[in-house]
Amino acid sequence: MERVNLRPRRILGGGMVLASLLLHGCEDPQVEIVLPPGPSGHLERIFGVGADLLPEGQWTVPALHGLAPPTTPELFVYEPPGHDGVTPLPILYLLHGLGGDHTFFPYTLGIRSLLDDAIAEGRMEPAWVVMPNGLQSQGGSFFVDSLLDDHGSVSDPANVVFGPFARYLLAVMDAMESRYPFVGEPFRLDAFLAGERVASTGRGILGFGMGGYAALMSSIRAPVFQAIVAHSPFVDLERVVRETDPRLGATWRVRIGEEFLATYGTLLLDHRLTELADYDHPSLIATILAMGSAFSPRRGPLADFDMASTLTPPVPGADPDGDPGTNHVYPLRRINGAETPDESDDEWIGAALPMDASGAVVDAILLPWLLNHDPRIALSDPTAVQGLIDSGARVWLDVGSSDELGLEDDLLAFVPLIESSLPAGSVLWETYAGGHGDRLRERLETSIPWAASTLWEGRQEAADPAPSRH
Repeated sequence: MERVNLRPRRILGGGMVLASLLLHGCEDPQVEIVLPPGPSGHLERIFGVGADLLPEGQWTVPALHGLAPPTTPELFVYEPPGHDGVTPLPILYLLHGLGGDHTFFPYTLGIRSLLDDAIAEGRMEPAWVVMPNGLQSQGGSFFVDSLLDDHGSVSDPANVVFGPFARYLLAVMDAMESRYPFVGEPFRLDAFLAGERVASTGRGILGFGMGGYAALMSSIRAPVFQAIVAHSPFVDLERVVRETDPRLGATWRVRIGEEFLATYGTLLLDHRLTELADYDHPSLIATILAMGSAFSPRRGPLADFDMASTLTPPVPGADPDGDPGTNHVYPLRRINGAETPDESDDEWIGAALPMDASGAVVDAILLPWLLNHDPRIALSDPTAVQGLIDSGARVWLDVGSSDELGLEDDLLAFVPLIESSLPAGSVLWETYAGGHGDRLRERLETSIPWAASTLWEGRQEAADPAPSRH
């Protein structure tokens, strides 16, 4: 694919909020000043990066945070206060959680004041901070490529279902590191895809929940980050499906069945599971449906989705074996065809789950999840581990002791694995008192300065012919 080139960057003064710098319809991406420069840092809102990858209507859901749904991919960039527009800085990518989008950091979390205060108080070295959008129509992409065939082409539209978000993140890196003065070697997507080694100096990635998972997996699959921060991440896809969680007191599949029973009076799941997805709060149902749309998507007529047999009226032929207990493939959204489900020209996209309607594990779905998308399995690859070592990666992990998704035990089991894979002192981790999203601003007030310091430190070590780590 062609690399996105933004117009040369300009620093503008003035106090206009949402002052448009470039007109809609321009061939190049747009830039808006959201919060203007001055004694504080400011935000730029970038439109159009990755528009060729994430077409309108496929990649987002409307009206989050009271905003109209964007018609083209957009992201935010924070510039530190007093920057001259020329001095190179490290760059840190922030990845939001499930149910959120790129607006979470500036509009909900108040990232500008957090960063301004940290820099003003001397707790943080200056850095560019980039906030891309990983939201798709099922509440979250996990920043992976949603493919019918995991080993097929990302460039083949017939193979892409809910959007190639891993490729999109790489395209964002390419565009941002070409646009903003960067202390390291700018990321080049075409070179990376050609197998060329990409230097990691000055580049970090941080995420929360879904974004924490993505920060880990992105750094394993593309070892080009020196600082990796994963807050409340998903780190073991098998444990959440198979094993009884000590906090939840059951497996995810049992708890999902209990939630369904409380609402509909039956333990046998049907298509109404999708009605219970709540992307505004931690939810097992919302999480498993988002994972399914990211890791095991499906596309085709309604008859290809066995859960269509539970619609009213049921779709003929949608349950070939006639056993509703074995159903596990959910139609989520019609993308083509007539309004009525019995028309032959309809086309739907949906998700296959690693558990069926009766709660039994579906190994045919779970195994590809593990082989292609599980951080624990990914770290069993010596080449991936060596890539992290060569990139000089340092990792920060944390999880709440009352995590509503039951992620504490998963992370505690994951820590020894990643510690044994990387040089001594490369991994920092902690548990905190609270739930999945609790104390997030407080955690970021510590982890973001740590990441920025790590990137500046890594830049110095890269320039030192005999670097020393601590």
